[in-house]
Amino acid sequence: MSAAFHEAGHAVASVIFGPGIERAVLTPNSRHHAGFTEHNRPDALGLHPLITAAGPMAEALHRFGPRPTQRQMWRVLDVNSHDCATLRASVGDPSAIAAAPLLDRCWPAVVELARVLDERGEVGEGDVIKALRGPAGTGGGSVRRRAAQRLSSGIVISAGTVPV
Repeated sequence: MSAAFHEAGHAVASVIFGPGIERAVLTPNSRHHAGFTEHNRPDALGLHPLITAAGPMAEALHRFGPRPTQRQMWRVLDVNSHDCATLRASVGDPSAIAAAPLLDRCWPAVVELARVLDERGEVGEGDVIKALRGPAGTGGGSVRRRAAQRLSSGIVISAGTVPV
């Protein structure tokens, strides 16, 4: 389940901050990683450090509770060397705690998405938008339309409201 929370954190942050995802996948038989999130842009993790930070932070929240210590965060980052290296390259400090406010606000969506991901092994952008309670019919259509829908979902989330 930790991997499902990790990938759900990346997926939610990526949809909110812009590039969006093609899919998030669990890979239980891989020797190299337990899952991955395939973003709509290959440079997505470098675009916004919170996209990178949201994965390890979501995993830490799942494993250790609502306020993981820095030591607990290091334990998570130690086994997620790709995220740690990406954070270090983008911000110079591999702390993922910066993603805590976003995840506090979106935690129900992360939990729902992690459950679906654990159950099915893969989720797409439409699943993320559904978990975020985005407008009906989102997740399809043109790239421009999907970007507008992600922006709309991000505004709704940052305002702390749900569309009616």
